[in-house]
Amino acid sequence: MSRQKFGKNAVGMVLTGFVLFLLVFAGPTNALNLSLTGFAISGNSLSTTATINVASNDRIKFNEIKLNLNGPVDKVCKFSVDGTAISGCEGVTINLLSQTTEFGYGNGFGYGYNYGYGYNQGYSNGAFTYEILLDSNHFISGTYSVSLSTDLGSNEYFSSSESLSITSTNVASSETNAYAGTNSVINSQGLTLDMNSAGSGNVVVTRLNSNPFSGFSIPSIGKFFQIDADQQVLDNMGTTKITVHYNDADVAGIDESTLRLYFWNGATWEVVNGGIDTVANEVWAFTNHFSTWGAFGTAVVEDEEDNDDDGNYGGRRNIITDITGDNETGNSNGEPIDITSENGFFSTITGAVIGTTAGRLSVALVFVLGILGTLLFRRFR
Repeated sequence: MSRQKFGKNAVGMVLTGFVLFLLVFAGPTNALNLSLTGFAISGNSLSTTATINVASNDRIKFNEIKLNLNGPVDKVCKFSVDGTAISGCEGVTINLLSQTTEFGYGNGFGYGYNYGYGYNQGYSNGAFTYEILLDSNHFISGTYSVSLSTDLGSNEYFSSSESLSITSTNVASSETNAYAGTNSVINSQGLTLDMNSAGSGNVVVTRLNSNPFSGFSIPSIGKFFQIDADQQVLDNMGTTKITVHYNDADVAGIDESTLRLYFWNGATWEVVNGGIDTVANEVWAFTNHFSTWGAFGTAVVEDEEDNDDDGNYGGRRNIITDITGDNETGNSNGEPIDITSENGFFSTITGAVIGTTAGRLSVALVFVLGILGTLLFRRFR
């Protein structure tokens, strides 16, 4: 072989190797295109449309998608291709609107042990379209940069970022606390967090003016907090103690011993295992997640003055908890018995007592009259 021919072959081999190198390590740069539309706001709901386009002639396999929110706290909502939440999606709803790509086998670009082009399993040319809804009640007020991303092997694909501003008129005050990733105590906004997380980042505590969710009948003491943290903190969180501090005026009209902490689970307030210290004026609970929290208790039944002259001493309602002595509370249906009820147990007791007393008086009267009759009979005989 001539030197000239060998030189041409060598150059060709080098160029071929260089192209393969770029293909392997750069990956299919146009394999996925991700996009977000601007957010529309309707009340507490913020919505956007997300689209993932799978490029032509590629078989692309990806298992999860991430909605990234960077702001007062950094959040990552991971969800599957069908829109099912995986983690970090509190306050986020994902709906798959349409899918024009199919999952199967074919010629495409593959990742894994057999990296490169060839016969591969994945999604064909087409698109996924999602509706993404955010409930602003679950997010700290502030400005966020929002993007969509997914991983293909060592490559991560991002959409362009959209700016989102979340504001709330119910915020009394808010404080950002740096957490170093070791067990430590955070005192903020009238509560104490005995933190237990291996992750580091910001922990934001927001004190709210009032209950942000309506329709709950149990009285509160007016203490509501929104607690959130960077995803690193949340993903590595162990059992954390939340303690809410209050004063005597806060529990006016509420049975202090019944105070408990509740969190908003997305549909209603849910009580959490914990306790109450009525001397220190503290109510606490243990949790492994953050959310919106509130302190609730049972209302005290106050004595009132009687204005109806029914003899019930101010209309005071007395509840019999164990009238039979069998350690059962209430009537046969397990309901508390109101002894002031007109047709209730009080009337039964009263009737029984009056009837028994009248019977005993009648017997005594007959006995006395009998003795008097005998004495008079003997005297005038």
